[in-house]
Amino acid sequence: ETEDLMDPESPFYGAKLGGAGLALISMVHMERVSPGTTSLEELRQIGNFIEFMQHPEDGSFTCKFSYKHGKNDDWNSLYYPGEAALGLLYLAEMEEQNNNMDKKTKWMSVATKALLYLERYRRTEELEDIEPDHWALLATAKLLPMLEEYYENNAMEYWLIYNHGVKVAQSMVDSHTMEGLRQHLGCFTYDRRTCPTSTRLEGLLASLTFIREGEVYVGEEEHIAQPLRERIEESVALGVRFLLDAQQSSTENNMQGGVPACYPVKHTDDAYVQIDYVQHSMSAMMAYEKFVHDKKKNSNKIRQGVSKLKQFGAGVANRVVQSSSTVVATGGNNPDAYFNYFLLIVVIVTVLVIMFFVYMPRSRRKRVKRRD
Repeated sequence: ETEDLMDPESPFYGAKLGGAGLALISMVHMERVSPGTTSLEELRQIGNFIEFMQHPEDGSFTCKFSYKHGKNDDWNSLYYPGEAALGLLYLAEMEEQNNNMDKKTKWMSVATKALLYLERYRRTEELEDIEPDHWALLATAKLLPMLEEYYENNAMEYWLIYNHGVKVAQSMVDSHTMEGLRQHLGCFTYDRRTCPTSTRLEGLLASLTFIREGEVYVGEEEHIAQPLRERIEESVALGVRFLLDAQQSSTENNMQGGVPACYPVKHTDDAYVQIDYVQHSMSAMMAYEKFVHDKKKNSNKIRQGVSKLKQFGAGVANRVVQSSSTVVATGGNNPDAYFNYFLLIVVIVTVLVIMFFVYMPRSRRKRVKRRD
């Protein structure tokens, strides 16, 4: 933090937990694009600062640090733990790439404690009282696959973090009705602001990477029950359309491509553009593009698999029909025909089993079994 954010020469007087997390995220990504840009030791120093700011007894954090007075608990943010956890998980991935498995485990442990703290804090909260914590969802999406590697020793932690992620995602789609979302052009907060919709889209799209098919959304206001993933996808589609419509297409004042504070623009202040409006909307769009691409890719694989099974089954069936004709012609004295009947039965059973696993909800196909 500086005394004057608008003055690049203004002296620093402190640091924020969230800023440290964002620094790790950006610097690790930069290192991937341009290796050697940042030393691993510098990244570890930021990781050590985050660990220093964490309270080991419950996983919570001090959010501000003053260079003169040390830790400052006068102000707290429930978004910072998610930012910090996500940054540490990127660092953990980098440690693994460098075969530093002990360091990877260390950063994962701090991140896990952070998300478990958020889970305990929100466990008994009503959906309407939960912050739209997209950072926690992004961190959860990255942590859960890592925890699966150590599932035998972390089953409880895995499901607590998973359930917390589900609850945060549910709260995001419970904050609006689908009809209300349509009436407000896809704006999640009904107030024309673009950035809150962008961050919610980032979180919800991250949640779609781990929320399982069996989860159900119950909308009390709309008196409906539907698969949670379906509800999220419907909401996301409208939110993405809102951002696409909001993006400026005019070249006036060199603002083409910018994302205004509010849409539709009704006042001068609505047209104001700042970097986080653009950054969050870009992140949401990139995540949505990946989601659509992956979904289409998976659908094509399923169709291709089913097509091959049908071709195979048709080929066997044709052979059996031909053999049946031979049985009739020879008075039932052709043993090959009976073998083909048996083969057809085997093929039919095999196809049914394969189709069962193809269309079966992913929650039951995964190697990790849920223990309620």
